[in-house]
Amino acid sequence: MRSWMVGIAVLVVVMRTAALGDELTRHLDAQRRQMEDTSRPIAERERVALEMAATLDRAALAAQNASERQGRWSQASILLEEFLKNNPRHPRADEFALQSAVYHWAKGRTRAQQAEITPSDQQAKAHAVEQFDAAISLLRPVAAAHSRDRDQFAQNARYRLAQALADRATTEPAKSNARERVENEALGVLATPTTEPDLRGFADLLRADLLARLGRFDEAQTALDSAGLAQPSPTDGEMLAVRVTILLGRHRPDKAWDVLATYPKKDRATELLAVRVRLEQRAETPTGPRRSELETDLFRRTEALRRSNSPEGRLALLILAEAVQEPDETLGPEAWDTLAEGQLLAGNANQASRLALRGADRADELGQRDQADSLRYRAGAILFQSEKFAKVAEVLTPLVENSETGIIRPKASLLRALSLGRVSVESPTQSNQASYRRSLETHLATFPDDPTSAEARWLLGRVLLEAGQREQAVALWSAIPPSASRWIEARLALASLLRHDVELQSLNGDQVQVKAKTQLGLTFLSDAITQTRRPAGQDELRLERIALQLLPMVAQPEEARQTSERLVREASRADQRRRARQLRIVALVELGRFLDAERGLAEAVDDGTVSEHLALARRLDRVATAADSDLVRRRAGQLLRELISRLFDDGGELGPIEAAESRIRQVRALLFSGDPDAARRAIERWPALPSTIPVDLLHDLADTYERLDVQPLAIDAYRLWMKRSQAGTLPWFAARYGLALAYERSEQPQEARQLIEATAILHPDLGGGLLRDQFERLRKRLN
Repeated sequence: MRSWMVGIAVLVVVMRTAALGDELTRHLDAQRRQMEDTSRPIAERERVALEMAATLDRAALAAQNASERQGRWSQASILLEEFLKNNPRHPRADEFALQSAVYHWAKGRTRAQQAEITPSDQQAKAHAVEQFDAAISLLRPVAAAHSRDRDQFAQNARYRLAQALADRATTEPAKSNARERVENEALGVLATPTTEPDLRGFADLLRADLLARLGRFDEAQTALDSAGLAQPSPTDGEMLAVRVTILLGRHRPDKAWDVLATYPKKDRATELLAVRVRLEQRAETPTGPRRSELETDLFRRTEALRRSNSPEGRLALLILAEAVQEPDETLGPEAWDTLAEGQLLAGNANQASRLALRGADRADELGQRDQADSLRYRAGAILFQSEKFAKVAEVLTPLVENSETGIIRPKASLLRALSLGRVSVESPTQSNQASYRRSLETHLATFPDDPTSAEARWLLGRVLLEAGQREQAVALWSAIPPSASRWIEARLALASLLRHDVELQSLNGDQVQVKAKTQLGLTFLSDAITQTRRPAGQDELRLERIALQLLPMVAQPEEARQTSERLVREASRADQRRRARQLRIVALVELGRFLDAERGLAEAVDDGTVSEHLALARRLDRVATAADSDLVRRRAGQLLRELISRLFDDGGELGPIEAAESRIRQVRALLFSGDPDAARRAIERWPALPSTIPVDLLHDLADTYERLDVQPLAIDAYRLWMKRSQAGTLPWFAARYGLALAYERSEQPQEARQLIEATAILHPDLGGGLLRDQFERLRKRLN
């Protein structure tokens, strides 16, 4: 009934279909040059513009997904509307407006269908309204300008306007004054007879549909009969839908059923009509055997449509959920499951989970234990999806704790653990966190070899690492098999820990240990790259390997540069290519190729996320901090300064922690590039830093104050860094040494001596390596 291709042939010149992709782009670019060449006659330019729009329309119809289809129609409408804007009152302006309106209408129909099958998608509905209104605003003046005309174009314009209005009405609430007003306007547009053969039947069918919606069923039937006599006439399926609507409006569902029974074509659209008719028959039938029979057939048909995984299946579930509160007591548990799915689609998660649990009870009555377990698990999954996490654990615990539960038990156990994890995030009490950890440990103890164990190992490893139990976390992540979806994440997490080990070891300058830990990390990553066959996973691991190679004490910049350049060309994902481009900049700085690094920064700075740019800033900062050469320090500082000034200066769209880090990096960039006075002025403008500033950033903050010789602030920063670090670790030793040095420089030698002696009593090695030597030299100066 609403086939929008009707009449388009009168608007365009048919041309050879251009290939998609690059060939389509080249074809359109060539045509655009002709269209924009004002030396050509306007008639020729009009023709080219319409041909371009037609090409884009064909590309839309050939698209594999709705998003691409919408994009092509958008291109077509923008093209025509720009031509209208740039060439006001050109001879075929009305044709251009009509054609552009058709593309807006097509986009609106796609969005409206999406909103119909997904009621919770308010954005889709809003986009549908926007597109329908755009079509109507283009069509109204065209239809008005040709209101007295009877030619093909004028009739097509009126039909298109009525069609857009009819669809726009469906976006208003049912039986509302707003909907009725728009439907009456559409009928008014169709009041002028349509005589064009290609349009007449469709105009009559649209008029019949509108009259039926308004409850004017006798007039609707007359219009439908007229549509059937047209040549060509609408499809039998479109005619059938309106005929059934009229019969149901007249409260004749049995007659509607007879019409369906004699209809020869059985497809999903016909089955959806059958569901509608069965619902009306059920509503008009009193409780008893006949009603139970109708309901049995109703649920059978709805379930069949549900299994088709089609838009008709979703619509059937939605109208079932709207009309039926509880299935007939004689039906099996599948009916409750079907109705639960409908309520879930309608956004009624509580009702959906209740129905699933009722279905489980019904399965228990029939002795269907596996079905009962499955429905209880489904109820839990519905509750999880609707973020009722505490209720999930309550529903699933009986399944998990019953050893007679079937194959669904491991999944139920993991879902319970996931829900408890979300509870612990929402309410991070000690009790909730303990319950989450215990649920994961129980899962692994009960189902150590189940496929779900990989996810449990991953999650429990994160919990243990957060609790400071690194060795246990490493053991869990190492046990995740390569076949598991979390394997790459686990390997990346383990590699990150190894890289962090190297960074920590560099605090005391123990070159032997740094080299050993570096080799361990590089070997681990090389083995992991060999083990995986997934290109994206291999690229992630290679990026992690580059990050390790670029640590200043590791210093393998040439290999890092070569690998990063290969990833820039060949990585499978755009984000991986971006990160490779940024890592290449760091490698070039370490190699002393500063001009190449500057060019690379100019290319990379406008691309990527805030977190990616902050990661680059940290790496440039690290290079500058560790540099033995003043030249390297200054050039790295200049690059860091450029990055920060272009991306983070105003702090716009940055979270509190990101904004704080950008300020610290900005001051350090000024310091490294040789402008300490500007660095001091920048510090004076700082707002208060957030109390949740990360520990690693405290090190840089303290170092910044020390470099600027602002010792009171350095003392505060070193104290906070020490307090936030675990006693006896290298960061703790580094913080205590920094604090002692700041005491000395602020002429507090007694505090410095006491701090060093207290550290030596507890830990005679004073952190070992370079740190121990620094402590000893400071102690001698103080004595």
